[in-house]
Amino acid sequence: MTMFRKRKAPDQPFAHAPDCKIVHADPGVRIPWNEIRRGVWEARCACGVQYHHDPSPTTVSGSTRSTRRPLATRGSASSTA
Repeated sequence: MTMFRKRKAPDQPFAHAPDCKIVHADPGVRIPWNEIRRGVWEARCACGVQYHHDPSPTTVSGSTRSTRRPLATRGSASSTA
């Protein structure tokens, strides 16, 4: 069993510049997406670079993320006797 699963690359095609030499040479070219960080994808061509950020999940396994409250500090009114 593997711990990591392969993420799916974005479906959107790379938006080439109008004067891109790669597209003029091969009109059917498809620039691949590479995951450079977790959830951050990059497509790089001679005419430029395009980034895609996966949406951050708001729920994990059906539950919302918990937020932690700050700990009580020494000398606060609630900790004195």
